[in-house]
Amino acid sequence: MSTQRFAGKVMVVTGAAQGIGRAVALRAAAEGGKVLFVDRAEFVSEVAAEAGGAETAGFVADLETYEGAASAMAFAVRKFGGIDILINDAFRAEAPGSFEKADMAEWRAVADVNLWGTLTMIKAALPALKASGTGAIVNINTHGSEALDPDFGGYTSSKAALQHLTRHLAREFGPYGIRVNGVHPGPMDALPRRNFLDARAAALGTTADALDAPARERTSLGHLASAEDVARAVTFLASPLARSITGQALFVDGGAWLH
Repeated sequence: MSTQRFAGKVMVVTGAAQGIGRAVALRAAAEGGKVLFVDRAEFVSEVAAEAGGAETAGFVADLETYEGAASAMAFAVRKFGGIDILINDAFRAEAPGSFEKADMAEWRAVADVNLWGTLTMIKAALPALKASGTGAIVNINTHGSEALDPDFGGYTSSKAALQHLTRHLAREFGPYGIRVNGVHPGPMDALPRRNFLDARAAALGTTADALDAPARERTSLGHLASAEDVARAVTFLASPLARSITGQALFVDGGAWLH
């Protein structure tokens, strides 16, 4: 049964050219939303066009600067008349390795996107979200914010800071009617992971399935989530169905990390 949970709502999605951001934006458009697909990739407008007759547009912006974020928000307001929902999915991860061997400039660059880029988007969107009266923000995080990954300390620490600030902003923005939540995927069954496993398996003389098995075995359900699985959780939290949910972290990892 089709739904129109986002009819009349304007959603801005960052990192919308691929992966979770793309899945979220296309799902929201299919459910009646007016959606701005934002990414630094030039092909984001082509992705937005996949939504067919829905009211969508693509916008290319560097979200590490307030100017880039503000330009995306201003475009959304001009084109659609306001902003009701902000989905922050733009992210960056460092090359895997230990803190001891890490390049601190690379860790800083990761935080510039995952933490400061997300906060910059929220800052730029806040006036429009306040005007909405029923605004919602969903920050795409990672289960690594709590389930430690020794190879990606820069990425997971930036996301852990974002997890805390998600709760902080939920409390601060509550009087404006703005809800703020986080979705925390685990390792995902998606093309980037498959490509990585294929390359790693070839280098080690093994199979991708053998390398993938430990991650699947750590889940309670025996499978990894897809981008579409995560998108369903994100759109639930962004929708009126979650009108009394704010400041929460929803883990979508097959039950790998239990609370």
